Amino acid sequence: MKVFNILFFLFLFIGQFQSKLSAQTSYFEAGGGIGLSNYNGDMSSDNVGVILGTSRASAVGFIRYNLNPYLNFKLGLTYASLGADDATSQSEGIKNRNLSFYTNLYEIALTGEINIFKYEPLDDGSLFTLYAMGGIGGFYFNPIAELDGQKYELQKLGTEGQGLAEYPDRDFYSLYQLAVPFGGGLKFKINESFNFNTELSWRLTFTDYIDDLSTTYPDYNVLLENRGEVAAQLSHRAMEETIGELNGRRRGNPDIRDYYFTLHIGISYNLVDFGSSNNYRSRNRKSNTSKCPKF
Repeated sequence: MKVFNILFFLFLFIGQFQSKLSAQTSYFEAGGGIGLSNYNGDMSSDNVGVILGTSRASAVGFIRYNLNPYLNFKLGLTYASLGADDATSQSEGIKNRNLSFYTNLYEIALTGEINIFKYEPLDDGSLFTLYAMGGIGGFYFNPIAELDGQKYELQKLGTEGQGLAEYPDRDFYSLYQLAVPFGGGLKFKINESFNFNTELSWRLTFTDYIDDLSTTYPDYNVLLENRGEVAAQLSHRAMEETIGELNGRRRGNPDIRDYYFTLHIGISYNLVDFGSSNNYRSRNRKSNTSKCPKF
């Protein structure tokens, strides 16, 4: 709730500031970008080299509404490929756990952006700005693991005993979740029509199952009897322990939710003749022309 309160008061303040601006220079902007994505959870690493080595492809497309030179709103669609493998860990205990996953994640988010500097692409004096962003979004994910060359959707298998009478407090987690994106970036004017953009953003989530890993090991034989051999093997994959030895032992950390992050670079196009207020392009050109000395 603290995140929502901060965003609310921040945008309330900007809204009050907006009402004091003498000129309305609103217009739409469309763009996209590519980059890298990764996640933080029970299989992630704090080692920078491992983080870079396990980062995967990501892409984004968006429509931005530039309300004024300081405040924008963006509707974005993001694709992110996430994954992790215990084999990359520097901890022998985690390596022995021997779990892995990957997922294609699809996100839609509405965010607000606050430009640190005045940014008007048609104004010769506005070359770049740093900005901060935050908002609300939703995403779909579906963790997958491989066993003997075959791919399996882990949520359906209930690898931690979800949906079994023996574990009444463990329901199947939803593959559709809310996210709270926040971060910042840089916008740079290429010319009157195009902008360069780079953005680093994190997503707080309300699930601990992006990696299908959260709590303790279920009983191997119970899982084998109710869900089959594949589910039991994908739940208990430790290399050193014998079958059943892990029952009830810690598998993940349920106290910390997963989050994911993306780094994108991209290009956007200013749609100043579509939905702009007060004829943005012509007004700015007249304004620039009026600055020339008359003879």
